[in-house]
Amino acid sequence: MDDLASRAHRFDLLDEDPPRRCGTNPGPETFAPVVFARLAALDAEIARLTGLRNTLARLAATGGADEPGED
Repeated sequence: MDDLASRAHRFDLLDEDPPRRCGTNPGPETFAPVVFARLAALDAEIARLTGLRNTLARLAATGGADEPGED
């Protein structure tokens, strides 16, 4: 919400037809920094969850042992 609130003065841009696109050199007044920050946060969360999923799958495959064959 804070991200959106910081750009509230630019909401009128969302109503343009055709809508503006994020440029390759987005300025601080555009929504692009917010979008890129959120993408980075999502990528980090996906990586974290993928690691957890892999650990759980490994433990399930080995019956909870750290290494296959360890019981």
